[in-house]
Amino acid sequence: MAIHQLINLDFTPGIKAEYINKNFELIKKWITNERLRIGGWGLVEGFDITCDNKTFTVNVGEGIFINQE
Repeated sequence: MAIHQLINLDFTPGIKAEYINKNFELIKKWITNERLRIGGWGLVEGFDITCDNKTFTVNVGEGIFINQE
C-alpha cells in the first residue's frame, strides 16, 4: 500500500524511529519527484559522438545521464 501523506506523530506514548523514517522517506520521494518534474530527465552533459569513416566505427564519449528513476 502506497502512503501519499505524512504520518501524524503522537509524542505522548513515545516515538519510534520507524515512523520518523517513513516520513523522511516520503519527503525525500516528494523532493526527488519535484526535481525530475522541474528539470526532467535525459542527457545532462557529455556523450560526444565521433565517427571514423575508414573503419566504420562510432565512438561515444563519457557523460552524465538522468533516467526516469
